[in-house]
Amino acid sequence: MSKKKKNRNKIAGSYSVIEHNLANSEAFKGLNIYAKWLYMEFKFRFYGDNRKHIIFKYQEAEKLMHQNTFTKCKNKLIENGLIDIVKRGGFYKQPNIYGLSDRWKKFGTKDFIKIDPPENRAFIAYTFRGVYAYTFRGQGCSIAYTFRGLQAFL
Repeated sequence: MSKKKKNRNKIAGSYSVIEHNLANSEAFKGLNIYAKWLYMEFKFRFYGDNRKHIIFKYQEAEKLMHQNTFTKCKNKLIENGLIDIVKRGGFYKQPNIYGLSDRWKKFGTKDFIKIDPPENRAFIAYTFRGVYAYTFRGQGCSIAYTFRGLQAFL
């Protein structure tokens, strides 16, 4: 009777891979440890056919890190070309949909397409007197108030 050979190359469970050219790139080296960890979390959610359809909710991110840290690291990943926002959620509890990007390959060259992360956030508060709309842009804040509905505001 012959003995069966064990397959030692078989890996149990799922795994994610970072390519050597990504790990040695300036886009990846410029990240802090939290941003690298967040990128690995995006890679964990990649199953082979959902490259441009990765859902990462803020509730899931709060289990990993503080919300401000998540936002800063996510913005840094977008600036360096590692991920892109495919669809913005927000209203009606829709999550953001992210996608893994290859823009990092041209990071630091003149051909790099820079995408700024979204900064503007608008909050609308409905009261019995009317509607307040707040828009935060960096340090400044603009407020619009109307009795019957929203009016244009800067």
